[in-house]
Amino acid sequence: RRHVVSARATMATGEEQVIVRLVAEVDKYVVSDEPLELPAKLTRYGLSELVNHLLGQQPPVPFDFLADGELLRTSLHKFMQLRSLNGEATLELRYFPLVREPEKVTEHVHADWISALASRRSDGAILTGSYDGVARLFSAVDLANPSDPVHALCVFDAHPSPLKCVSFVESGANLGSSADGTLAVLATGSLDGGLRVWLPSGGGR
Repeated sequence: RRHVVSARATMATGEEQVIVRLVAEVDKYVVSDEPLELPAKLTRYGLSELVNHLLGQQPPVPFDFLADGELLRTSLHKFMQLRSLNGEATLELRYFPLVREPEKVTEHVHADWISALASRRSDGAILTGSYDGVARLFSAVDLANPSDPVHALCVFDAHPSPLKCVSFVESGANLGSSADGTLAVLATGSLDGGLRVWLPSGGGR
C-alpha cells in the first residue's frame, strides 16, 4: 500500500508526482522506507526539509541525496526525464548528512602538472612529483594557523621524465631525518622506468 504525503494539496493543484523510497545511510536518521508520493518539483533542499519533518529533527540537519548512484542536483522531475523514467517507477533516494565543500586554506602553484603526491602521517609533511620531473618536499600545514602558506623545504630534479609516484620511506632508525624530524628518505618513480631513493639535505634544489 502506497503512503501519500500531502496528497490533497498536491493533487488539487494538478502537480506532477514522483514515487520515492527514502533509504537512510546513517542509522540514527532512519525514516519509514514505505514509498512516498512527492511533488516532482522537489529538489535536494525540499527533500531535506521533508526528511527533517519526518524525523522531527531539531535543529534541522541538511541532507544530501543519491539517486541511482549520483548526487541529486536537479529536481525530481528533471532527474526522471534525464533517466527516461516514467511516473510509475519508484525512485530510491539514499540520504545522508550533507558534507560542506572544504575551504581552501593555502596554495602552492607548481610549474607543471602534479602527477604524484604523498603525505607523511607522523607530521603531515607533503611530497609532490610533477610532469617536469621535479620533486618538492613541503612543510606540514599548521593546523593552528591553517591559512599560513606551506614552505618548500626541498626542491630537486628527480628524473628527466615525468614523475608518476613519490613516497616517504619509513626507517626504523629514522635515517635521514633532521633534528626536528622534517627531512627523511624519499623515493621517486618516473616514466623513464627508474626508481630513485633520495636523502634530502635541505637548502633547496
